[in-house]
Amino acid sequence: MADGPRIISSDGLPEEPYRKAVSVQKSEIKAPVDGDMAALLALALKRWRTSSDSEAQLRENMRDDQRFRAAQQWPLNIKADRDADGRPCHTINRLPTFIRQVTNQQRQSKPAIQVNPVDSGSDPKTAEVLQGVIRHIEINSGADVAYDTACDHQVTMGRGYFRIVIDWSEVNPWEQDIRIRRIRNPFTVYFDPACQEPDYSDARYAFIVEDIPKDEFEAQYGKDAAHSAELFT
Repeated sequence: MADGPRIISSDGLPEEPYRKAVSVQKSEIKAPVDGDMAALLALALKRWRTSSDSEAQLRENMRDDQRFRAAQQWPLNIKADRDADGRPCHTINRLPTFIRQVTNQQRQSKPAIQVNPVDSGSDPKTAEVLQGVIRHIEINSGADVAYDTACDHQVTMGRGYFRIVIDWSEVNPWEQDIRIRRIRNPFTVYFDPACQEPDYSDARYAFIVEDIPKDEFEAQYGKDAAHSAELFT
């Protein structure tokens, strides 16, 4: 498991929980790995390692940004010397004030998806209906939380994400609903490093790492699956 992803907590500092690098179905984990599946897993692992290696320095800089925001602003060597001499290391952390100057503007001017008819073949009434559907999805998803979290991460360390997912409807079990979900920890997202667009819209692939305790993993997938999960890390 040593070559797996480095686990980052919500405050950006390393942790050591059991990890599952790629989400898969329970049946897929327990089933024997045939040739096609083995090739798919090998390709996924290769791509994940490419993304992880190419972003190693960037992610370290992001962790430094998080520590600096959390008032860990003294150089480690200087702090160690002062601690050894019994001298204080006071920190007047002014950074959160400047961060809030940006994020408060974002909260006042809520981002939203806008649907506009753009040519003579478009129907304004259809655009209005689609706009209503999207607004309904945002309200049911609590999308403001996802937008605010992504903005806060973006201002703090340069990257913030949210997801658009499909969940089974709570009203009709035979239907699925679109939901906008926040990504609490941006360190769990790995994109194609060959992207050229600033919004990663040209990405060929992306990974979202899921961290769960080992006992919970075994309870959900079985003890035999823990051995099979090594294929992903």
